[in-house]
Amino acid sequence: MTFSDRKRHWLSVGIRWSLAVIILGVSWGLISAAFATDTITRSFYFSLFALGLLILSVLLLLPEALTVVSAPIHAIADSVFFPRAQSPKPGLDYFRRLIDSFRAQERWDDLADICEEMLRSYPAEPIPYLELVKIYGDSSEDARELARIWRKARKHLSEHDLQQLEADVEPQPEPSEHPN
Repeated sequence: MTFSDRKRHWLSVGIRWSLAVIILGVSWGLISAAFATDTITRSFYFSLFALGLLILSVLLLLPEALTVVSAPIHAIADSVFFPRAQSPKPGLDYFRRLIDSFRAQERWDDLADICEEMLRSYPAEPIPYLELVKIYGDSSEDARELARIWRKARKHLSEHDLQQLEADVEPQPEPSEHPN
């Protein structure tokens, strides 16, 4: 929802609620006038018109009021009919963009966190393993984490992806100046 759409929505809500309050005031005035009239017929018509205005004001307030009133009922119904429902996992593109962004900003802790989250959602995806091995491979303090990542990679990755990961991580020998 863009800013102009939100602005238009809240303008619509404001106009409808203002009209509903004005109509409720007119309805209240008509009900008071109905009790002050001397004939039953006139009183009946005033009351009927006031009831119609009251219904109109409720209809103007209904869209926002229903969402507020129905939210708890909706949550209870969801928990009864879908007890194990989870929110959908984010897409691969979302994770890849975050990984690229965190790497560019050198936010290594955030990069490790998002890679761990990606591994929970997509354990067979090789990208987070590569990033985590690069992060934990630089420090001897993180040897236990590095071993955990390799175990998980061996468990979830295909043989081809695992070989590619090992090739990407292992330092490549530099070419010598003298061919032998």
